[in-house]
Amino acid sequence: MEVLDSLSSTQRETLASFQAITNTDSIDEAVVVLNEASWDLQVAIAKIYDRPSSSSRPATTAAYDDDDTGAGEARPLMHDFGIDESDVMPPSGTGRGGGGGGIFYWVKKLLSIPLNIAAWPLGIFYGVAGVALGFIARLLRIRPGLASLRPRNPFTRDPHSAAARRRLLDPTAQSERWLRSLEEVVGFRSSVVSSSGTDLGDGVAGGSGSGNGGGSGSGLRSRESLGGGRGGIPDFFVGGYEEALKKAKDELRILMVVLTCEEHDDDRDFKRNVLTDSELLRALTNEKILCWGGDIRERDAYLVSKTLYPLAYPFVSFVSLQPVSRSPNGSSSSTPRMAPLHRHEGSPLNQTSAQTILSSLSNVVIPRASPYLSRLAQQEAARQAERRIREEQDRAYERNVKADTERVLKKRREEEERIREERRRVEEEEEKGRKEEERRVLRDKMRRWREWQRLVLQKEEKTAIATGGGFRVGVRLGDGRRVVRTFAQEDTVERVYAWVECALGEPGDAKCPPLENGTPTSSPTGYEHIYEFRLATTFPRVLIEIDGTAAMEKVGAVGGGVLKGGANLVVEGLEKRRESMGELGSDEEEEEEEEVDD
Repeated sequence: MEVLDSLSSTQRETLASFQAITNTDSIDEAVVVLNEASWDLQVAIAKIYDRPSSSSRPATTAAYDDDDTGAGEARPLMHDFGIDESDVMPPSGTGRGGGGGGIFYWVKKLLSIPLNIAAWPLGIFYGVAGVALGFIARLLRIRPGLASLRPRNPFTRDPHSAAARRRLLDPTAQSERWLRSLEEVVGFRSSVVSSSGTDLGDGVAGGSGSGNGGGSGSGLRSRESLGGGRGGIPDFFVGGYEEALKKAKDELRILMVVLTCEEHDDDRDFKRNVLTDSELLRALTNEKILCWGGDIRERDAYLVSKTLYPLAYPFVSFVSLQPVSRSPNGSSSSTPRMAPLHRHEGSPLNQTSAQTILSSLSNVVIPRASPYLSRLAQQEAARQAERRIREEQDRAYERNVKADTERVLKKRREEEERIREERRRVEEEEEKGRKEEERRVLRDKMRRWREWQRLVLQKEEKTAIATGGGFRVGVRLGDGRRVVRTFAQEDTVERVYAWVECALGEPGDAKCPPLENGTPTSSPTGYEHIYEFRLATTFPRVLIEIDGTAAMEKVGAVGGGVLKGGANLVVEGLEKRRESMGELGSDEEEEEEEEVDD
């Protein structure tokens, strides 16, 4: 358990696939081999079944060489996993060492002569016995590798042999080629098309093709019946045995493994009569059994045969997830692994017939695998439901957090907006109070200025009357009143404008309370009055300017002396004066406007 606890989920899946392929229960030994292979499943399996590569040859050729060094290195590892190397590797040759010298060399040569003479009849007996056992094996349909005295490796080192060309194909291409061969035997013509749109038909189906591993596991297959009334064949998985195991494990399905040998006498009968049986196809479809098959002449299927140990062909085995037995250290693992449930091998007339397979499927395989797979499915469904609930809770929590955050942000924005609005209101009130104070101060200065001008104008008028020589000027005001005053010849235009300004403001000033400091005796400090109206004669119309130096011009000299004998003037631009007084908030001007309207 400590070893499993230290592995990641990917490493656990690789370990389970390795145990299923090598049929080993030793977790510690499997982990050691996988660690040496850097957790590469193909490399680890090659360490078990293939001979290690030599530094002087490519790995694809050295893996199947028959040299003595490779067999000597591979045997101890295969022995640790309980695999008989005679099923995979031929016995190593005796070899010839270099010639020795001296007396020991001649003693060895002398002793080898009687041994060679005695071995000659033994060699003849060995050859005759091998031929006899091979003949008996063919009669009894026993696997040649088990009956032969000198087992052979089907993957020879001859680069021009068919086996050498087959081993270069990847597992997917090998599976596609086997399925193409099966479809041709049972009466289907298929066209395997890769995902790039290239037709792989002839290159895969032909056993003598170059085989460069170009088959694609994502290929599409279209079938066209060639006649014979066949109902079809099982939906075989196109890919390697390892991929089929992983798919069956992930989808919690039973895996049916079919191993055939095209050289076997019963191969065509099995493919045409058993694999096309309608009841068997219906059962495989209803039980959702995943099917995988291969020819033991191919490398992938050959390695599978070394795991499942078939005694005769055709061979059918059902593999499914099963609870793992206790490990060597006495602890048990909760991680299930793929294990064989039932097997059929031999003649399709009895041992591998469709009825026999159906009977074992319904009476042995399904009762044994379904409860455990159902329990695993329920556990997986419970985990999925728990995960969905947890995800829903997480989403609900995130929604609540988002809503709370938005609510807090909204309150914060509202509070900030309220503070800004309050600050703006205070600033507006302060600005309004400041402007109101400025207008009040300005109105007070204007009133003081008018009061001061009235006193000055009264004195000047008395002086002009007393000295004589003056002239009278009459002005029609905007409210209908007409005022008349006597000016001296030396009075300036500014004095006429000051008199009219005092006359315009007199009604409002009369309604205001008395000044706090009494009647002013001088102009307010820092105040300069601006006249917002203009004066002009009635006929002919002559505008009397006030801007610049015109304000200091003598009244008698204005307009060529138009005022010297007396004149009537009119006030122009009262609207501008009223607007200016309105901006200042002059109550007396508003009352004056009401009187003018009346």
